[in-house]
Amino acid sequence: MTPLEIIATVFAVIILVKLVLIMINPSGWMKMVKPLYVQQKNTIMFVYAVLAIVLGYYIFQSMSIVQVSAVMFFTAALMGLAVAPHGKDILALADSIVKRRIQGLCWISFAVWVLIALWTLKAIFG
Repeated sequence: MTPLEIIATVFAVIILVKLVLIMINPSGWMKMVKPLYVQQKNTIMFVYAVLAIVLGYYIFQSMSIVQVSAVMFFTAALMGLAVAPHGKDILALADSIVKRRIQGLCWISFAVWVLIALWTLKAIFG
């Protein structure tokens, strides 16, 4: 298997396991993940950063920034579809984030999104 096929296989298995666990015991799933995001916030951020770097390395070996951006747009649409029914809660979260501005480590994500957008535009129009 190619690196992309391995990444896709791991992704598919994680998604299926997660969905089965949520369908079987949603509150049990929340009891498992809530402490991670509340008590281990920095650890979770580190893990996601390492995953993004490693996955990005392999993905950009096979795909252009334009292709990656198109897939990210597709993923954003799927995420929007998933959270749309929870608009009130999402807006409360967004309001909380806006009130804090770009404090702490939020600026890293902001910077990455700007970099991806500019890189994409440069690849298309540059």
